[in-house]
Amino acid sequence: MEQEHDLAKWLAGEMTEQERIAFEKTPEFSSYEKIARYSQQLETPGFDQDMMYQNVIAAKKPKVISLKRSHLFLRVAAVLVVGLGIWFAMRQSTPEKFYADAGKQTAFELPDHSEVILNAGSNADFDGDDWADHRKLNLNGEAFFKVAKGKKFDVITTAGTVTVVGTQFNVRSRENRFEVSCFEGKVRVQCGTNTILITKGQKVAFEDGNAVAVPANTAERPEWMDGEMAFAYEKLDGIAAEMERQYNIKIKIDPGVSQNQTFIGLIPSNRLDTALEIISKTFGIHYKKNGKSEIILERND
Repeated sequence: MEQEHDLAKWLAGEMTEQERIAFEKTPEFSSYEKIARYSQQLETPGFDQDMMYQNVIAAKKPKVISLKRSHLFLRVAAVLVVGLGIWFAMRQSTPEKFYADAGKQTAFELPDHSEVILNAGSNADFDGDDWADHRKLNLNGEAFFKVAKGKKFDVITTAGTVTVVGTQFNVRSRENRFEVSCFEGKVRVQCGTNTILITKGQKVAFEDGNAVAVPANTAERPEWMDGEMAFAYEKLDGIAAEMERQYNIKIKIDPGVSQNQTFIGLIPSNRLDTALEIISKTFGIHYKKNGKSEIILERND
């Protein structure tokens, strides 16, 4: 009762200087102040004071409130109802989203100064309001991470989850393939029922949830950051899909082209003709351009 009376006096501006100073030192004051500040920006709608009084006392244990102060408390209740509604609405966080269009890369910084670079055709989102408690980011595509030390850091994809504390690593989640490369520190990778811990220089890959062999990671950073696409035992359709993202083109594969062969190596992401020559010789096919933005891959007859 005393706390409600103090709040009512403070909202009405009826406190003495000494009472105001003491009230502002209470633990609840910061919340009251925010509610009052936001409420001042609105005009309180009209309401039935008698009905509101009945609703207020029905929600609490019976208390004796003097009639002389009932209107003052009703004003407080109205302000609190409106103010709390605003406060909770403002607390509903909106994820922060970043995109890298086809043929482009996007770099951004997280609230803890961790760094992220999205590869072409990728997007990521995270909750900035909750970041201090939960360092968690959703990724669709491929990205390089330089994570500041702190609480655990999760990268969540549809194929699996990568968990670290402070490190540098690359995550690629494309179609049915999921790859993680560690460039510094340690990384825990979870894909289905598989959980693997990798360290600097190591790399793991999965296709359709099954582990596939990949060579060691010897680079200092992801190849795509230096204008190259790295592939390890990947089929033509996966390579073509990545080329579409990097070059912002459309690639059609003739139904007669075999998909049994795989490729391991590097293909440039900034020299289209060279890239096409590499895959045509590797897979024994030929290509033709249909305008400026479409490539057709056909088998050699």
